[in-house]
Amino acid sequence: MDAIKRKLEEFTEASAQESLQNARQAIQKVKDEGETAVEAAQRQIEEETRAYVKKRVSEIKTREGSRVSARLLENKRKMFALRQQCAAEIGTEVQDKVQEFIASPEYGVHLKNLLKRAMEHMGKENTLTVLLRPEDVKHKSGLVAAAKGTNLSFGIGDFTMGGLVVLCPSKKLRVDLSFDTAIGDISEHFAELSGIDLE
Repeated sequence: MDAIKRKLEEFTEASAQESLQNARQAIQKVKDEGETAVEAAQRQIEEETRAYVKKRVSEIKTREGSRVSARLLENKRKMFALRQQCAAEIGTEVQDKVQEFIASPEYGVHLKNLLKRAMEHMGKENTLTVLLRPEDVKHKSGLVAAAKGTNLSFGIGDFTMGGLVVLCPSKKLRVDLSFDTAIGDISEHFAELSGIDLE
């Protein structure tokens, strides 16, 4: 009887040990599977988070890029309007100063000096044609006196602001000393420097 009891105890002990071993293995398996599942879930969450952040950054860049582009365009429009306003103000001021000068006694002296400059440029010539505005024909006698020894003929030029143009038919030369051309040259230079077109 003792032998049976001992065998029964041994069997019970072996069964308990085997069940305990099976339970430990099952627990470890569940634990391993749980860790694997947690790692997989973490990886998936990280990937989804990265994709979400990338998408949001792209949306923000697009939205901010559009906003910045619109702001730049608006600033360019404002700058263009300011340039146009400055050009108009400067153009009006230049016109006023020219008109003021043309109305002064110095204008007749200035025309004589312009003629002398043109004659120096052309060298010794007996016959020159001087083009004037219709309003400046009254200065003919002063110009004839300034051009001693040179035969002058006069015509009407296609410029409107003042000054004169001298033609030398024999040399086929033209010296343009009109205010229109001078202001045009200054306007081009000013536009290059400032970006403002005075015309």
